[in-house]
Amino acid sequence: MAKFLKIFLIVFLILILMSSAAGYYFYNFFVFKTLRVCITEETFDSQISCNINEDCYNYAKDNLEIEVDNLPPFITSKIDNVISKSIHCEKTCRIKEFYGDGINRELGSVKSCSENEEEIIIEIRGKEGFEILKFLKKNKEIL
Repeated sequence: MAKFLKIFLIVFLILILMSSAAGYYFYNFFVFKTLRVCITEETFDSQISCNINEDCYNYAKDNLEIEVDNLPPFITSKIDNVISKSIHCEKTCRIKEFYGDGINRELGSVKSCSENEEEIIIEIRGKEGFEILKFLKKNKEIL
């Protein structure tokens, strides 16, 4: 009976270790979803006067329809990246058009960007998935 209990305990510990390793891998490294945002070369003149790119960046951040401060940090950094790459100053703020998964399109509909477009890839891992889930639970009434 003692031998059976030892074997059972060893198998149980191996299963716990394997489960922990798999959980760690899926939380930190496995990419569950890849989203793409493409920034085109076509620009739109906003008619907002500027001196430097930062003026345009601040204007865009202040006039976003989304409350960026409430979003999970990894989403906020990606939004900042898209804004900074799509806006530049030429006496007035010029905004490059961009599109991507979830931006006027269904998720997963953008497989790749055209050759002359800049591509920003957003990888959703387990960690980011939990951040999104917490955000959605906390902001049920807004969405």
